[in-house]
Amino acid sequence: VRLAPAPALTAELRADPQQSGLVYVGAGSQGLLRWRAGDLQRVAGVDAVHSLGVGRGAPGRDVASVFVAGTVEGVQGLFRSDDGGARWLRIDDAAHQFGQIQRVTGDPRLHGRVYFATGGRGIVYGDPQ
Repeated sequence: VRLAPAPALTAELRADPQQSGLVYVGAGSQGLLRWRAGDLQRVAGVDAVHSLGVGRGAPGRDVASVFVAGTVEGVQGLFRSDDGGARWLRIDDAAHQFGQIQRVTGDPRLHGRVYFATGGRGIVYGDPQ
């Protein structure tokens, strides 16, 4: 996969702490990429990544949870995937956009917990219900 030049492209790299050699790349308007064993592939359905984070994987999973602040399937929001990007769960809603999310990360010890820095509204964390 070749990344086209983009004036505001700042790629974010996040290594999966649960699986050696697996790296996620948040590539701005070019979506989410997954690198494994020298093979770089686009993650289907992720249209844009504003911020990318990883956290403890779901019980029984061998990959970390991936968090994306961005656009998935045409919907802008905050999302989590527990299966390497095959499926995405929106973890915010239209009534709770928190300004603009600047940075996102998952908790390395507690599955599902997310932390994010907002545009002027402080640092917020959330747990799965």
